Amino acid sequence: MVVRRDVWHGSAWVGLPVIVVSDEPDLLAVYLAEGAEIAVADGEWPVVHPWSRHQAWSGHGTLMLHRPGDAYAVWVFWEGRDREFSAWYLNLQAPFARTPCGFDTLDHELDLWSPDRRVWHWKDAELLDRHIAEGRFTEDEVASIRAEGERLYRDVNGGGGWWDDAWAHWTPPDDWLPPRLPSGWDD
Repeated sequence: MVVRRDVWHGSAWVGLPVIVVSDEPDLLAVYLAEGAEIAVADGEWPVVHPWSRHQAWSGHGTLMLHRPGDAYAVWVFWEGRDREFSAWYLNLQAPFARTPCGFDTLDHELDLWSPDRRVWHWKDAELLDRHIAEGRFTEDEVASIRAEGERLYRDVNGGGGWWDDAWAHWTPPDDWLPPRLPSGWDD
């Protein structure tokens, strides 16, 4: 278990305990299990984090695929009683940086999703201007986030993407229980 932290201006904001599936030089794959704790650190934050309404991750869990230097991660979602593949989700975020307890990033709010890797849909694009007004991002940061989103959209629209479709069929071992965050995760 390691901790995936969202870090805003040098301070840990959100913590998620994730299980390492694969840690190779060109891929860090982690699993956010159903029931895993979601924590928002005490402090003055520019906005209420969307996950702060929840105490634990729900659904079938989420697989997150990270490549060093990428300003996004590929999230894999499943749905239904039979845990059928639902969608690929490109979570725009700061490139991950390893820490003693896991890794840090920052969710950039803008996302792309697709059930088939051919047609991609935007998610949360309308929130970026509001985040400027709230102080979460500057105008320059939002311009950079939008540019990265457009670049990524061009790369993947029509069937592109570097990840293996086999990840859609990955299943966690039955004995993997949802981990808890260690004390001091936000130090």
